[in-house]
Amino acid sequence: MKRKQVAILLLIMLISALGLLHFIHSTLKNSSAQTIQPMDSVCEESAELLEASPIASIEPKTSASPTPSSSEENKDINVYATITIQTDKKTRTFDIYPDVDEATLKKHIGHLPSSADPGEAGICVLMGHRDRELKILKYAEVGNVIIIEKNGIDYRFVVTRIEIQDDDEALVFPVTNRAGLAIVTCYPFDFLGAAPQRMIVYCDLKSQ
Repeated sequence: MKRKQVAILLLIMLISALGLLHFIHSTLKNSSAQTIQPMDSVCEESAELLEASPIASIEPKTSASPTPSSSEENKDINVYATITIQTDKKTRTFDIYPDVDEATLKKHIGHLPSSADPGEAGICVLMGHRDRELKILKYAEVGNVIIIEKNGIDYRFVVTRIEIQDDDEALVFPVTNRAGLAIVTCYPFDFLGAAPQRMIVYCDLKSQ
């Protein structure tokens, strides 16, 4: 009877030993698999942890000084000059931008890049829509003063004539060695829809 009990006890011990060996083998196998984890996977996990870490949320900003808004920066970069239009009824000052593409003219007065700069020999050409800034030209008359300020210098022009053309006419400006100004807008001002004509206000630089 004692021999049978001893045999059973030895069998139980053997089974327990085999189970322990299997557990140790599995643990070592898993540990080995973790040590050869691909580097890309490790980097991705590290990045995710950094993003989720509360330390990242309190990291100081790289710049403590306020930066100007994009609109202020664009204005400083893009404004070509300013124009003050004086009429008997109204006087207004507007920014001039350095192009006459539709995106510019939807919001601003534009300077034709191929034309002269204010005060230079030739015609400085400005364009704009009649329902925006240039609607003030409905009050324009010969003798009115128009001032363009560019680079800190005021150029004073006097309106010499006002022409009305059909919209399908070629837009041609006279060649001159004198400094002149031409402002172009659609006409008539109270017309609904696409205006059939254009107004051109010609000016000469006023002698000092």
